[in-house]
Amino acid sequence: MEFTTEKLQGDILIVHVQADHINACNAQDFEHSVMSLMDARYHVVLDIEPVRSVDGCGFGALMACLRNINNLCGELALCSLSGSLGSLFTLMRMHHVFNIYSSCDEAVNAYS
Repeated sequence: MEFTTEKLQGDILIVHVQADHINACNAQDFEHSVMSLMDARYHVVLDIEPVRSVDGCGFGALMACLRNINNLCGELALCSLSGSLGSLFTLMRMHHVFNIYSSCDEAVNAYS
């Protein structure tokens, strides 16, 4: 799985996920890759705009990332969810678990 990152002032890191799906095929790679990026950052914003679907393994990987950053006393936000993915997160009540923002700018402003 490919990512691009932006390090912003302070302790904010934006991770742009470059994948159509987070599923059983790539969830473990996703989890390990994102967690390795979290080591030095306490506010991580995952930009998942290109992601169109997340299965149970993908949700598990996202939860593991959230748990890891919470253990570091940090925060994890998701941004730029597509319409159908946003609806899925709402249906699964994940909007009560994750901080979800409509754009990266909105997420970054929440941490500033």
